[in-house]
Amino acid sequence: MGQSIFDNKIWNPQVFDRYRERVPLIRTNAILTSGAFRRRNEWASKFVDQTGGNRATVPYKGILGGDVDNYDGVTNMSSDNLDTFSQDITVIGRMKGWQEKDFTMSVTGEDFVPEIASQVNEYYDNVNISDILAILKGMFGMLGALDSPFVTSHTHDISGEAGEGSRFNETTIITASQKAAGQNMNSLTLAWMHSFVVANLTKIAVVEYMKYTDINGFTRNAPIATVNGRTVIMDDRLYDANTGNYTSYLLGDNAFDYTDLPVKNPSSTSRDEEANGGIDKLHTRQRKIYAPKGISYTQVAQGGLSPTASELALGVNWEVIKNSDRTSTIDLRSIPIARIISKG
Repeated sequence: MGQSIFDNKIWNPQVFDRYRERVPLIRTNAILTSGAFRRRNEWASKFVDQTGGNRATVPYKGILGGDVDNYDGVTNMSSDNLDTFSQDITVIGRMKGWQEKDFTMSVTGEDFVPEIASQVNEYYDNVNISDILAILKGMFGMLGALDSPFVTSHTHDISGEAGEGSRFNETTIITASQKAAGQNMNSLTLAWMHSFVVANLTKIAVVEYMKYTDINGFTRNAPIATVNGRTVIMDDRLYDANTGNYTSYLLGDNAFDYTDLPVKNPSSTSRDEEANGGIDKLHTRQRKIYAPKGISYTQVAQGGLSPTASELALGVNWEVIKNSDRTSTIDLRSIPIARIISKG
């Protein structure tokens, strides 16, 4: 007897008594635990679950400015106000359910419900990163007169250069960092990059690995790499098959603020005794905030109370934080987020 398929499960009674192995997790989600994300638990008090509280405004204090006056006993002293800014943030709600038939266990000998439960956190890590990538796409799609200078100054696009000029070299990150942050260029401490880009940089000896000494006294490379002093996190989601371009992101400490918000039932189970002879169901829900530093969510093109990933990716839904009369933005160099577009 060959393999049989039941309820999307491979079942071969001649070979398998039970399922023993999981499919290896291909994606790594180290970016979520990097220093680029700062938890803001105090934001939870700004929202009330299940009552439409899906948007809030966070005040920003400006920096003292204005021309200094000459103290000469004749000139009058001028006085200016401290400018204030505000950032609009929104809640991203997501949910997903899974189910398993009793009969699946009867024919495979395996209860998959515990396995499903054990993978929920990994599933939502991938969901969260997809939302973060959508946010970054939206940020770099801003078109407003006061917003587009951010896109220009924080983007280093070499994908159109001829030959090897379209690929990373030993100075690419340095150039992009200075363009985005000026004298604060070293504040961009993390490089989020596709493995193909990292491989090419390794070939030209730009990538350095931290060292450790094993129990036998041999010095080995640790799985932590740096490029131009920036910690590298590899992620093969950073490739656009339509354009053939790789997008690398440079992030500073606390580039994003985030928090988890209360949900009435983060997870729950239910049971249908009649359908298909019995089905167990697992239901999951989450509400989160991801707020890029210096960037405000406008909600101009959003249909419901929670933005979809497609809506997060719209440039019209984002703008640089502005002052109270909306005549100026914060210093663009203070936004610790930049991108590099290349062919490898």
